[in-house]
Amino acid sequence: MGQFPHTKFLCAGFDEEGLCYSGGANGLIYCWDQRGELGLTLKAHAGECTAITAFQGRLISAGRDHEITVHSISKGQFEYLHSIKHPVAAAATSLDFLDGKILVGHENGRIAVSDIHGNDYDVVSTGHHSGEVWGLEMVRQQNCFLTCGDDNEFHEVSIADKRVIRSGKVWTALDFNKGKPYQTNKAKSTASTTSQFPPHQQARAIAFSEGHNQVAVSNNYGDVTIFDYSDFTEPVQTLYDPDEWCEAMQYSPNDKYLAVGSHDNSIYVYLVEGQSRYELHWRIKDTFSSAVTALDWSLDSQYIRGIDQAYDKDFFDVVSKEEAVEGNRALADVGRWNTLTCKLGWEVMGVFQAGTGGGDVNHVDAAPARDLVAVADDFGSVNFYRFPCLKNSQDCVRMTGHSEHVTRVKFWADKAGNKGIITAGGNDKTYI
Repeated sequence: MGQFPHTKFLCAGFDEEGLCYSGGANGLIYCWDQRGELGLTLKAHAGECTAITAFQGRLISAGRDHEITVHSISKGQFEYLHSIKHPVAAAATSLDFLDGKILVGHENGRIAVSDIHGNDYDVVSTGHHSGEVWGLEMVRQQNCFLTCGDDNEFHEVSIADKRVIRSGKVWTALDFNKGKPYQTNKAKSTASTTSQFPPHQQARAIAFSEGHNQVAVSNNYGDVTIFDYSDFTEPVQTLYDPDEWCEAMQYSPNDKYLAVGSHDNSIYVYLVEGQSRYELHWRIKDTFSSAVTALDWSLDSQYIRGIDQAYDKDFFDVVSKEEAVEGNRALADVGRWNTLTCKLGWEVMGVFQAGTGGGDVNHVDAAPARDLVAVADDFGSVNFYRFPCLKNSQDCVRMTGHSEHVTRVKFWADKAGNKGIITAGGNDKTYI
């Protein structure tokens, strides 16, 4: 690089003439000719240059200084035009430019569009951005669904508008602990993740109560925080009973109970009284020998069935607080259950294809009409079978789209008669 400052490069782009531009950690843009020889540098940012693009006579870059810098390009000559101070609280890590519009991808999962002067900087898409995503819950009367992930965020997504309409934080010191750091006495037995956030700001399960107008979100320590659905910044109560992270969580059909399936081998059933009082009704323990991965409520809100990682399936009478030891026989009718998300049972025993194991199927959901069952697997696929699925030789329709394991799948339908499915991808942090 001769007389030019040495640095590491974080991004690069080419213009129509084949000239290359690389963004340095020192905030400079390095301009290279078609022979790969460095010609000059341009001062662009007070810190790392994180994204760059060159097209239609404009060289546009973004940096850790939260600015987007615009240069003109004309026959090897460069002129600084202006900088845009973007309003998103995260650096831009991807750029594109066409016909006077800049497309900006931010490292916190936001995608924005702006004109070249920075006017009308509009965030058009919001997504999860760190670790994995597991939480998925329908808000049927609003034709929306809720998501949560390891990035300290949960979102409400409009199916009709195809965009996030509201977001909340899993935990903040100001809202939850009067500005003090998070503290817990729980042993650190959390889900593995690549998230940059601590476990108390990672979420793996989410549930919605229409009757109470509340949202329950469980973090990676197993704490369950109840939010007011009308205001995601308003925590109502936090439940600290589960000792490990929770993968399954559902309100009963009558909204009287909240059931939480934990990786401490227990199901916690809370009695919901009023709008802000949750009391532990029953801890179901010493029955499961491994982590609880799914649970379902009966239509009359009297029974729960759950499965664990040791491939055990058990039934419980919530009212009498007793195990229903004859549940596999007495409660086998699928018409008794409000949801069908347990991957073990006579009705779904054919979803495990030849050559696959129990860990290759992550989640199942039966359609409300009980004519189809959707299966989310470890191979980035969603498979559809006729319900019930009794043999692993049964035909299925396989759909792809995720680049990683699919963690959740749910059927949805709106008042207009439209219907479909929603899937959550784990490491790809994508909902389809």
